Amino acid sequence: MSLADKVVLITGASSGIGESTAWRFAEEGSRIVLVGRRADRLQKVKDELISEYPEVKIHLEAMDVTDYDRVAALPTTLPDDFKDVEILVNNAGLALGLNPVHENKMEDVKKVIDTNVTGLIAFTTAFTPGMKARGAGHIINMGSIAGRISHANASLYCASKFAVESYTVCSRHDLKGTPIRVTHLAPGMVGNTEFSNVRF
Repeated sequence: MSLADKVVLITGASSGIGESTAWRFAEEGSRIVLVGRRADRLQKVKDELISEYPEVKIHLEAMDVTDYDRVAALPTTLPDDFKDVEILVNNAGLALGLNPVHENKMEDVKKVIDTNVTGLIAFTTAFTPGMKARGAGHIINMGSIAGRISHANASLYCASKFAVESYTVCSRHDLKGTPIRVTHLAPGMVGNTEFSNVRF
């Protein structure tokens, strides 16, 4: 299947898996919406991608995935060339702390769940109706092996990624009979990324 000129929106696109995903879609000639909190990092990724792939069209949205009102508005506020998002990569996520279950901090609980779960749900809710209306779409949710195999000192992260897989399966059931594909990815440790550096 050709991905040329298809609109792809990637959350958490300023580093790590999100940035690497952007490179692959650029190689395929997709139009790419990069979403991340840090405008300077997004601009750096865009500049590097265009240096390698001068024809690629890229739009930046510097925002937090927990800005739910802005997420809901994106399908109408994106530039015309990027409005018809056909591939949604829900990649944004984080892990905070290495606390045992009885020492979790509620501010960390809220941030992890809001980002990893509620933000993912917000983007899916925003862009799925357009996919259904156009008769094409692919939702790709970034889970983790930690959402299948729990381990010590990671209750927040593991719980959030278990939720992502369950939500993905439910989405697949709900969208049965439509042309929309729903994919769950469950990577293991991905080396020296900002995600790991922040957590550890």
